[in-house]
Amino acid sequence: MAMMGTYYPGDSFWHYCDPRSKFGVVLSLIIVLLGGGHFGLVAGCMAVPMLFATSQIPLSMAAQILRKFKWFIGLTFLANLFFPWPFPNLWSALQSQWVPAVLVVLRLSALLIIAVWLSLVTRPTAIVDGLNRLLKPFHLLKFPVEELSLVMMLVLRFIPELMAESETIIVAQRVRGIAPKLTWRTSQTWIQSTMIPLVVGSIRKSAAMAVAMEARGFRPGAPWTSMEELKLTWSDWAVMALSAGLILWTIGSGF
Repeated sequence: MAMMGTYYPGDSFWHYCDPRSKFGVVLSLIIVLLGGGHFGLVAGCMAVPMLFATSQIPLSMAAQILRKFKWFIGLTFLANLFFPWPFPNLWSALQSQWVPAVLVVLRLSALLIIAVWLSLVTRPTAIVDGLNRLLKPFHLLKFPVEELSLVMMLVLRFIPELMAESETIIVAQRVRGIAPKLTWRTSQTWIQSTMIPLVVGSIRKSAAMAVAMEARGFRPGAPWTSMEELKLTWSDWAVMALSAGLILWTIGSGF
């Protein structure tokens, strides 16, 4: 199975779409999830399996995404369960807050899956090129669009690399008979055996990336071209029109 956050090769409709139209889909679903009330929540949760099915991506990838963010989702649920505080007692807090906490978790889970879906059906370079095209009007305001696109590309490139590196370190420890487990008693050992090698490895990778960019003559602010030129087709325009209509409907229904 493909690692979470990396490009998942396929031959689906979404793989051939322009990244700008896919940005529109993600933006419209975010607005629907956050501003569409209960109907928007249902629509957003239904959109997740539809996107994965039409992209020819196994739905188990969505479960893998939720497993990766289980601590973040769990802490979000607890924070919404006991906020605002104080309550007369714990039982009254559970009775009044568990439904809003579950709704927040559902929205957060759908947003995480939809955001990762974009990286699964779009190459990192295409995401950066699409973002660069969308932000071109900000050149008039002297906004550093190229630098922002470069930062986005490096982030998209290094997050899967760091995840793969951490899994490699954990597997190497298990081969040596060590069971890496983060607890209160083993926190210091876990940091020394897992986090420090991960940080050192990431520094080495970033240094190698800087040398490679310098060797290829990259200079901040200088114009640079892409191997694949982006071109909007009629299907992209149709997707963006549907996304715009969904956004307008959400705003008109009382965002």
